[in-house]
Amino acid sequence: MGRALARRVKCTIMYATETGKSERFATTLCEIFKHAFDARVVCMDSYDVIQLEHESLVLVVTSTFGNGDPPENGEVLAKSLFEMKHPEKSGSANFSSSSYIRMSVSSEHGGHTDDKEANEDDNLTMESGPLGNVRYSVFALGSRAYPHFAAFGHYMDKILTELGAECIHNIVEGDELCGQEESFRNWAEAVFKDACETFCLGDDINITEATGALSNTDHSWTPNRFRITPIDNGKDADVCKSLATIHSKTVLPCRLMERTQLQSNESSRQTILAKLNTQDSSELQYAPGDHVGIFPANPPDLVDAILSRLHNAPPPDQIVRTEILTEVSTPLGSSKNWTQYEKMPVCSMRTGLTRFLDVTTPPSQAFLQLLATLTSRDIDKERMELLAKDSKAYEDWRYDLFPNMLEVLDQFPSLKVPPSLLMTQLPLLQQRFYSISSSPMECVGEIHATMAVVKYRTQNGAGLEHEGVCSGWLNRCDIGAIVPCAVRAAPSFHLPEDQTLPVIMVGPGTGIAPFRSFWQQRKVDREMNPVPSHGDRKGWGEMYLYFGCRKNNIDNIYKDELGQMKAEKVLTDYFVSLSREAGQPKVYVQDILFKNAAMTYESVVKRGGHFYVCGDVSMANDVTKTLEQILAHYGGMKPEEAKNFVLKLKDANRFHEDIFGVSIQKSTEAGDKARDQSQRAWKFIDNPSKPASKETAKPMPLPDKKMAIGKPKVPMKNIFMKQRVGPGNTSLPSTHSKASPSK
Repeated sequence: MGRALARRVKCTIMYATETGKSERFATTLCEIFKHAFDARVVCMDSYDVIQLEHESLVLVVTSTFGNGDPPENGEVLAKSLFEMKHPEKSGSANFSSSSYIRMSVSSEHGGHTDDKEANEDDNLTMESGPLGNVRYSVFALGSRAYPHFAAFGHYMDKILTELGAECIHNIVEGDELCGQEESFRNWAEAVFKDACETFCLGDDINITEATGALSNTDHSWTPNRFRITPIDNGKDADVCKSLATIHSKTVLPCRLMERTQLQSNESSRQTILAKLNTQDSSELQYAPGDHVGIFPANPPDLVDAILSRLHNAPPPDQIVRTEILTEVSTPLGSSKNWTQYEKMPVCSMRTGLTRFLDVTTPPSQAFLQLLATLTSRDIDKERMELLAKDSKAYEDWRYDLFPNMLEVLDQFPSLKVPPSLLMTQLPLLQQRFYSISSSPMECVGEIHATMAVVKYRTQNGAGLEHEGVCSGWLNRCDIGAIVPCAVRAAPSFHLPEDQTLPVIMVGPGTGIAPFRSFWQQRKVDREMNPVPSHGDRKGWGEMYLYFGCRKNNIDNIYKDELGQMKAEKVLTDYFVSLSREAGQPKVYVQDILFKNAAMTYESVVKRGGHFYVCGDVSMANDVTKTLEQILAHYGGMKPEEAKNFVLKLKDANRFHEDIFGVSIQKSTEAGDKARDQSQRAWKFIDNPSKPASKETAKPMPLPDKKMAIGKPKVPMKNIFMKQRVGPGNTSLPSTHSKASPSK
């Protein structure tokens, strides 16, 4: 076997991920390519870029984080490739790999860059480049709810070509809002066939058998491959240490020291300020504008209900070891041994489902296919297999109901789930990112986070109540509880080093979160240095804040603090737009920004100021358009010139964005619009010759005969929330549900 592998073409499958999905896809892809290649999977942060020019075939599976940035474990490789392409710009403060990533995407859609050298490089023929012997293809995961969709995947595709590598199959995008799994399956099958043809392997390979790995990998669950072994007198897992091992990152314990309800009791919504004590950890240092990643706990009532439904499970608090049967080759032959499953620490079932596994995100189609084998009724099996195989039916079901694991068990009552299946096949519970709302110099040893407590009902308010896992947990857990945390730097959203420059901040709702850290830091800086200087300039640059909410006396969450900061001249001024104030027309942040157009133009253009925006993508687009209108009006620019000027501001790191996607509790049109765009794009990619339409799968009755899979009768306008990057996170809403009140 070793000699046979030695004769095979080597294939390196590299991934970068925030949630683990890219890793899962990469692992599945490896199982396919093992049928014809000497294939291996490697995380980008473990890859030695020096080896890249010696590769034969490279397959890239990667997501994009936040505003077009690479996932954390892809940052080093992104920088290394950027420096390989642009050695003269290595270390440049004005041209970063992150800006180049965004430029790579914008250029795909008619974007513009004035970087002469970069444009000249793009026109070169790269056959003689350092990667001239490398063949590659890219699968780019992302969400169309975000700007710079799948940006890092496009960056990898573009820069590999520019370095001389040859693309054997065009880049394919996987949109998590619609059709991502089917897009991956189609790409995996196609790129395997193309790779076999490229390396002249097709005659010896059974393509059908190889691509069968899409539904049966080395880690696919069977009753005889995984088991749960009780450990007598065992000790439950240390949560932070186990999370650090599972996710391969530093995770440290903070302590919840205070929780403040920021909205009035009259409000139907909740926003909280959570203050965390870092317990003097030197590894939790941060700068204003950075993010804190919080690993939450699933709701105990949801976990208890799932535990009660498991088949042949040990007692919930019994310490167990999750094991996998592995085959080991020795000089005397192969042997099989039970070893600990690396993704699950020794712990109780209750701890596993509470702290390490995601029980709230709807199961994938592959997981549904597996669950279908565990049903005892034909009707349940048929319905699950339809969802597993028909992507349109699956997407409508997920969008309509967004069912958690308990709701899946309720929908398919004959399903008998062994504990080893959940402990090995459920996705990992991911951290949620929030913009830090404190200055480390003002709040020593503390991290503050401002977050909306997410609650909503599926089926346009007629279904079950779901709540955000992290915001719900922090809103109910005891003061003093341990909160596992990690800090993620956001250098593109930091205050300018030159303190004499004007700063304009736009952040409605919880978009105000990072700006609290800004004004706290400015307060400390003013106390330490009353009169800053930079070259010929002296004195503090102006600091303006634009905040928006519904009603002033109910939703103006930092009203008193803002008044104090203005009185102390920390803030030059702040402006509040009210969208639902009685007796007043609706006003949004972009309206007030345009009202102050002359001041904005003076601050940004004439005085070289910095412009910051934090909030959902719809608002951010409106603010950007307003800024372009200001530039056109006061700068005499044509619309295209104004757009290009904003792009220049971004490339110069003077226009800063911390943007999150569609929000459940925002406009009722936002979720439908994002999903409709995703469906149209997906259908076009699936069949470019057929016009996109809103056609959906045929309805299929659920057990209670009250709901149907297919196009919902009531528009589903707020199921697909994207929790925030900054004030939230990048993953789909991880939620838990409560029964709908009887009608």
